[in-house]
Amino acid sequence: MYSLSSQIFEGLIESIVDTKVHSDEDKDSQKGELGSGRLMANIIRTESAKTERKFLHDYAYTLFENSLLEKSKVLNIDSSNIEVEINKINDFDFIKIKGNAIFNDAKLIASTLENFNSFAGALGYVQFKDLADQEELVQSQISDIKDRNKRVKAKSQYNNNYFRTFLKERGLFLEERYITEMVNIINFGYKGQFETQFPFLLKDGGVLFNSIINREFLKETEEFLIAKYSRETEKELCLFGIVTQTKNSEDKNTLSEFISYLDSNFKEYDKDGNEESLGMKHAIMGMINALMNVENTFIGKAKYEFIIDPISVYREM
Repeated sequence: MYSLSSQIFEGLIESIVDTKVHSDEDKDSQKGELGSGRLMANIIRTESAKTERKFLHDYAYTLFENSLLEKSKVLNIDSSNIEVEINKINDFDFIKIKGNAIFNDAKLIASTLENFNSFAGALGYVQFKDLADQEELVQSQISDIKDRNKRVKAKSQYNNNYFRTFLKERGLFLEERYITEMVNIINFGYKGQFETQFPFLLKDGGVLFNSIINREFLKETEEFLIAKYSRETEKELCLFGIVTQTKNSEDKNTLSEFISYLDSNFKEYDKDGNEESLGMKHAIMGMINALMNVENTFIGKAKYEFIIDPISVYREM
């Protein structure tokens, strides 16, 4: 935001230095007509002057957004106009989206999977203990086994096998190999990303605006954010950002096509007329292309999806 604001405002005030001098008086005053607003003036006296630096991040952002809106540099989208305005998305660099958001936390999903059998097993155990009649019957049959070793073995097998079957039938147990591989896929594909998504239904389909949020810049933790607003928010939020991806794969030139073009049109030969490889750069491009194909399987942009580089996500008053 600072880089863009510097271009708009030809410089940016980062902070104001406020110097407070020694004073014993606390003063409250009313500005304007009664009920129109209250101006609180607090003069704080200390033994020595105190200097406080006030950073104007939020106010600077308001100036920044308003300036772009006034200059008609922003595409405004909400549920009432998206059918028409979505067709203009490639004409704007900046976009403001207002709607119900979904918080998608890949790190939390991976952690939930890793610990699924533990907490699901605990939930299942509470339910399992209610099956007292069946438990009593089986335990009675086991008790009738005369051989002590066989009796202990039968009890152990019953506890393990029956309880696991009970959990599987209720979707409360996943195979360890499945969990491990799914966590590997999520970590590779999403790398712990925290996404804010804005879905909209259209007459002929749907649109999803997807934005990857830097966790370090959140004013509160993801857990508190989701606890307050829900994973699928009831209240509308605003996403303001830069449009970065809008085209489908068939509408743009790809690295794969470029490599194929090079292979077909730029061949090199040694002094004996034997065809040579196009060199290390060409080989690296091939590796990058292969990696892109794998990544697209997990995080490739869907046809109905638009990627937004976020500048802010906030509740509008």
